Amino acid sequence: MRKALFAACALAALPLLHEPAAAQPRASYGDCRDLSASYGPDKLWWGRFSGGRKSKWGFNDGGIEYKTTELCFTSRSDCEAWLYRLKSDWQYMPRWNECGRGYRPGRPPRPF
Repeated sequence: MRKALFAACALAALPLLHEPAAAQPRASYGDCRDLSASYGPDKLWWGRFSGGRKSKWGFNDGGIEYKTTELCFTSRSDCEAWLYRLKSDWQYMPRWNECGRGYRPGRPPRPF
């Protein structure tokens, strides 16, 4: 009786093992000028990223595809989550990867 009950429970739970894991929620972000007008530049976190990855379609620069971007966030944790995703996808040739307090357009990146 116990074996039959155990087998029934195991078979009922089997489909749950094959469901894909839920994706991590995307970080909330916005245009720096819009968020700066709403929250003020000192209350924002400014994330900047530059890196690359191997591309099967690229023939310049040894087949490396580059990405450079910056966004503003209302919390440090959202900025760090965004940077983590980019660092995971664009691991080659990191230039700068930072989350800094306050939005200052034209601010140069911090040295390594």
